[in-house]
Amino acid sequence: MNNVRSVVAFVNVVNAGSFTAAAANLGVTPAAVSKSVQNLERELGIRLLNRSTRRLALTEEGEFFFERARAAMLDLDNAVSAVMESKREPMGLLRVTSAITFGRSKLLPLISEFMRRYPKVTLNITLEDRFADMLVESYDVSIRVDLRPLENVVARSVSPIQAVVCGTPSYFRTHPMPRVPKDLLDHNCIRFRSVGSRKVLGWEFERGGKIFEQQVHGTLILSDSDAICTAVVDGSGLGQIPGYLAAPYVKAGQLKPVLVGYLSQSRNVYVCYSAQKYVSPRIRAFIDFVMEKLGRNPELLVNLAPTKATRRAHA
Repeated sequence: MNNVRSVVAFVNVVNAGSFTAAAANLGVTPAAVSKSVQNLERELGIRLLNRSTRRLALTEEGEFFFERARAAMLDLDNAVSAVMESKREPMGLLRVTSAITFGRSKLLPLISEFMRRYPKVTLNITLEDRFADMLVESYDVSIRVDLRPLENVVARSVSPIQAVVCGTPSYFRTHPMPRVPKDLLDHNCIRFRSVGSRKVLGWEFERGGKIFEQQVHGTLILSDSDAICTAVVDGSGLGQIPGYLAAPYVKAGQLKPVLVGYLSQSRNVYVCYSAQKYVSPRIRAFIDFVMEKLGRNPELLVNLAPTKATRRAHA
């Protein structure tokens, strides 16, 4: 096979989902991309794509060829990148995706320092709560909370994440403090709706090494952890809040954590990168920076040690 450009065009069409989008990525016309794919099909003697006015779909042979062609292109890109960047300082475009709440509250405040350290790196950061396919969508680094298993991804644990049930001191002056998770049924709990699944989630707890879910009820449902934290601080009810959001309010005395003996230890923040992609100096610099600034950072956790006042109250 002599026409490597046709293979590149085909892989781009599948990744982008259309000839028009692939043409924009390659800097050519849609007609040129279409012709390249037709030439490739003619050379192979098989149909790779089923075309209609609304969508493109891979044939069985096309899917087989795409997976191997994409892997070959990735190997080639890695080889070129490794040679060109082996002696370079971090530079170039770095595409990062992060969970919205964590990215807004903890990652973005650090970015100016990273940019001062590495002025030749251009950061393109997307905040989103869905799990992006890093290879298909060309992300270099992904920062996720509660990572689900993903193939071909290296995930480094940055810090454990607490999910702490909190309420305001004024709320507890008029409502009994829950002692066990089932007591939450007697409280107005601010619930979380997952953006991905659209489901209203129960609250996760752990006891004796076993993780379990407690269903809760309440008159307010939100799809953003930061908004839940704000609503709890405003006295709207109880909320199960990420520790990195709750910590400053607990320290200031605005929130009181409860059910700390049932705190689940299953959650983590992870910094992820492709196991198949060459780790360039800019990717390595960003990962090391995140680990330096946020790795096992006590500011991400609520101090659950009992204070002197608390000990006296229980004496």
